[in-house]
Amino acid sequence: MSIQQVQKKKRERKLLEEFRKCYPDFLVQTSSQVLGIELFEFHKKEKGERSSRIRQRESFHEQLAKCAQALFEAKYQIPLLVMLHGHGNQRSARPLELNDFADTIASLVEQHVPQIAFQDSRLDHRTLRDTPVARIVHSFTITRLRPEITGLWTFTETSWSETSFDELQQEITIKDAKLDTYLRQCSLAWLLIIVGGQSIATIVDFPRDLPQYPFQFRFERVLIYDRIKQTVVNLKRDR
Repeated sequence: MSIQQVQKKKRERKLLEEFRKCYPDFLVQTSSQVLGIELFEFHKKEKGERSSRIRQRESFHEQLAKCAQALFEAKYQIPLLVMLHGHGNQRSARPLELNDFADTIASLVEQHVPQIAFQDSRLDHRTLRDTPVARIVHSFTITRLRPEITGLWTFTETSWSETSFDELQQEITIKDAKLDTYLRQCSLAWLLIIVGGQSIATIVDFPRDLPQYPFQFRFERVLIYDRIKQTVVNLKRDR
């Protein structure tokens, strides 16, 4: 392919992307109108730059969680949400210890699987004290999920903090700015926000009064779907 052809293809892809932005993600034809649905997966924003050492440690912890999950799911078809809570003092671990640590975690989870969906089990530092993982894992929680939900095992070194309404409002405002363009293609539009995906950044904990808090938006509806809890919240508009 010549340079001119490559440049032409790049230009065409750019034009296609511009065209795509004029439409919501989905158009649904009802009996009386066309409904547009704009969908996006909510990700928590990270603040500040992380050092190379921290990134390496987080990479090890991510591999550890995935390896432990694979060992467990090779034996049991039980979807779980496993949250491994690390020490805040940045204790180190060697890559060669990965398999031993993963095997220990998978075995501990196997012994403490909750019996019913959305029931929790918690293993604290006293339970882990005499195990190889005690050096890097302070505690962890196990939540049994419904059979149709994909399991997620993840590692966090910080306390679980709520996602603020301001952070959510910022994301809604960004999408809301595109509404006029969307409405050229449909009669009304909804915004569907997904949380609880495959990465730790998509697992969020909103304040309890989320359904009552007034948000500013022009969409007909703004909905939050939590894939882990299997719940939908219809956000309130600030009149």
